[in-house]
Amino acid sequence: MNSSAKLNDAQHPQTAELSRLLTSQLGLARELQDNVNAVSIAVTQTDYDKLDRLLAAKTDVLNRLEQHNGDLQNWLLAHGYTENAISEAISTLPRNRELIEHWQEFKRVICDCQLQNGANGSIVRSRLKHKQQILNLLTGQATDAQAPYTAEGKSGEQRASRPLARV
Repeated sequence: MNSSAKLNDAQHPQTAELSRLLTSQLGLARELQDNVNAVSIAVTQTDYDKLDRLLAAKTDVLNRLEQHNGDLQNWLLAHGYTENAISEAISTLPRNRELIEHWQEFKRVICDCQLQNGANGSIVRSRLKHKQQILNLLTGQATDAQAPYTAEGKSGEQRASRPLARV
């Protein structure tokens, strides 16, 4: 740490404390972002072993983020702010440019994580639906619209209705 940073810490201890909290929180958010992006790759490559490890790691990061959020909320309350009043706290502290940047970056990274996580969920749901349709066909539980064969094993009338099928 350089001398101007030490002087800043001594002159503005609340700013320094909040900066350390936000820097740590941003680091965790970036770790989550890396994990969510890796999950996306594992999902598209259907690498289930890797996906299992990544989801366990994701749970760990989320737990640490939750703990860190508790620490941040405790800091806010201990310094006279209301719960979830991080923007208010930042705006009242001196030398807050770095705090503003960290907070905005944290919100952006978390938003990106949510969007990517939603996309990952859509891929998983789509694949699950497709696999369920295949299982339904194989087990005879498909609806008439899904089934290429009747319960007796005969092909449906839809094939005969095509001009090339009648030739």
